[in-house]
Amino acid sequence: MDVQTMQALIGLLTLLVTVFGGLLMVMWQQLSGYAKSLGAHEVMVAKQYITKDEHDRRITQEINGMKELLFRVERTVNSLLELNQNGRGAA
Repeated sequence: MDVQTMQALIGLLTLLVTVFGGLLMVMWQQLSGYAKSLGAHEVMVAKQYITKDEHDRRITQEINGMKELLFRVERTVNSLLELNQNGRGAA
């Protein structure tokens, strides 16, 4: 091989290394961006996660509210029935 062929091959090799290095750098940056967005998503999911105790507490709170509402409805119905019977007895 003569000197010009060697210089051309070295130049071609340098060009290939530069192109592949640039492509690898771009891919690495995209992968890093995906990793950051995945980390942010994991934090968001963790904020929305509730424990079993918290879940049980929320359910108990809802059930107690419904019980209270049913007791009030029952008292109202009983008082209406009482008024109805008192009205019939007076008439």
